[in-house]
Amino acid sequence: MNHLEAAPCTRRALRRVDEAKTGQHEFSIVTYNILADHWIKQNTMNKEYWYSYCPNDYKIRTQGKRSHRHMLLMAELRWLDSDIVCLQEVDTLYFSEILKEELSKLDYEGLFAQKSMGIPEGVALFFKRDKFHLEETKTFHLKDLAVHCFKQTATPKMREVALLAALRHKISNNLLVVGVTHLRWGELLQTVTQVCQILIVTHALSDMVSSLETEGNQVTHILCGDFNIEPQFPAYQLLKEGRLTDKEMRTLGGVDYIRWSPDMEAPSQLLPDQVSLLNRTKAQIRNPLGNLQSAYKSILGAEPQCTNHEGPGCEFTLDYIWFDSMNLEATAALETVTPAAIEPYTGLPNEFFPSDHLSLKAYFKFVTNKKMAE
Repeated sequence: MNHLEAAPCTRRALRRVDEAKTGQHEFSIVTYNILADHWIKQNTMNKEYWYSYCPNDYKIRTQGKRSHRHMLLMAELRWLDSDIVCLQEVDTLYFSEILKEELSKLDYEGLFAQKSMGIPEGVALFFKRDKFHLEETKTFHLKDLAVHCFKQTATPKMREVALLAALRHKISNNLLVVGVTHLRWGELLQTVTQVCQILIVTHALSDMVSSLETEGNQVTHILCGDFNIEPQFPAYQLLKEGRLTDKEMRTLGGVDYIRWSPDMEAPSQLLPDQVSLLNRTKAQIRNPLGNLQSAYKSILGAEPQCTNHEGPGCEFTLDYIWFDSMNLEATAALETVTPAAIEPYTGLPNEFFPSDHLSLKAYFKFVTNKKMAE
């Protein structure tokens, strides 16, 4: 297939930390929202202009393995050649009937977790069998964990899901827990709900790590996916710092920090249900994983210019790879495609890009007994 050779997605340099040394203990991870057919079909019925710049042949996977979007995705995943691949917006049937088998041919083992409330898509996690051994996996529907995290506090209905996998690195014998999730978009009108979902997911990941540590394991962790938040959001600080300051809590109670797409009428204040939710939950807002760092910010000094591009004025940075900075060292990151490289095609998806999001890839190495060394 010649499309990938000309595609801007392959004209990306690997930026490596100067002092970082490559080696057999280094591993790579990709996160990628691959755009579910389910949502294209849903929105096409309601909005004729949805991805209007993209010809229909490049949208829906109507021809199975011969579909243009599928072939583009497979070519990109082969090019990325990552040890671990975390995907969001994976159609349920696409995973079971096509993707799992196709990636198995590349020596990947695949896991899948479908969203709740009848949504026929979810998240998937693939890992290379020659690099990792699966020791444990858990699926959490956020609506079920909300009761545990917020006790008697009523929370919005949630269809989102988190998939966690404990992977044993075969060479070093280190145990790595990888979490993949896709938090609510909600037209950026449900920012407090997003914060609650971050609390839920980080607690689930923390609990799994703690459980494995009680068995005598030294455990590290990575959390990645489409978080639907930008770096200026209080939710980003919650992931980074573990908590929100009083100032950030006040910011969360407003809307001034949110960048709106051109076709949306920006509200002047937070929606009443979100104000009520913030008042009910603010005393409990804490991320127990207090040592998370963003791989791209750590390596490149800034988050990507955008990871989602749906045309002029609709460019957002929403996807991240968060890592345990106490026990992992980020060694390299693959540069993302710039908005300038996408503009000739108006937006994503298109002839060369199979999704409305961009893939991210980072490299890590295990840091043994870093706490003791300090």
